[in-house]
Amino acid sequence: MTQTSYRIKASFLIPLGLDVFLLLVLFAWSVLGTGAFTERIVLGVFFLLALAVFTESVSRNVSTDEEGIAIRKFFRETRLLWQEVNYAGTLIMRGKAYILLTTTKGYHVLSSAYANYEKLVADMVRHLDAERVEETLRAQVDQPVRGRSDAAAAWFAAAVILGILVLKFLKI
Repeated sequence: MTQTSYRIKASFLIPLGLDVFLLLVLFAWSVLGTGAFTERIVLGVFFLLALAVFTESVSRNVSTDEEGIAIRKFFRETRLLWQEVNYAGTLIMRGKAYILLTTTKGYHVLSSAYANYEKLVADMVRHLDAERVEETLRAQVDQPVRGRSDAAAAWFAAAVILGILVLKFLKI
């Protein structure tokens, strides 16, 4: 029985990790330097939020095998057998695709942020009966949505934080 694992794309995790690191540097500079109390609170909250998003993104993992699919998130895991999946569809919004799985246990959503997204979709389509798979999801195998807006936003945030660090260093 072969198991295939899918994780969040490195093209998103790398800039997000850089954001967390730069926020940590900015927060430490504020705490150790002459930062105002409000600045320390705001930077601390931003750092903790970014760290939480990064930790959640790193921990996400989807595995498929002949029996079913396992969806792992931070401190929780859901295992679904293929026969439990009643319907598999897709939703495309602003250049990003979401796989919607309706099961006997509720519904689950997977985004196109996973590496090898088209292979993940192909695995699902291969294991599910044709009447349980929406045609637009089946089309994602050949023409997957390649949303890059999350990675671009993370790189932009890194540039802004770096700019703030430079301004603080130059004391402008």
